[in-house]
Amino acid sequence: MSFDPILVTTRVSTTLEKLGVRYFVAGSFAGMLYGMVRTTQDSDLVTELKMEHIALFLRELEEEFYIDE
Repeated sequence: MSFDPILVTTRVSTTLEKLGVRYFVAGSFAGMLYGMVRTTQDSDLVTELKMEHIALFLRELEEEFYIDE
């Protein structure tokens, strides 16, 4: 997977939605969507991830992202 911030945010948010985890996008990436230009190229996601979601979340993303316990 490319590390384009839009693609990464979309991939992670799609996984959260599949698991039924509530989330929202915050930080500079969200600000850019409202026209506030920032030089950072990252995305902050705030989630209601629970312990029972973690293994499934990691399994969904482990082939595309580096995951370290």
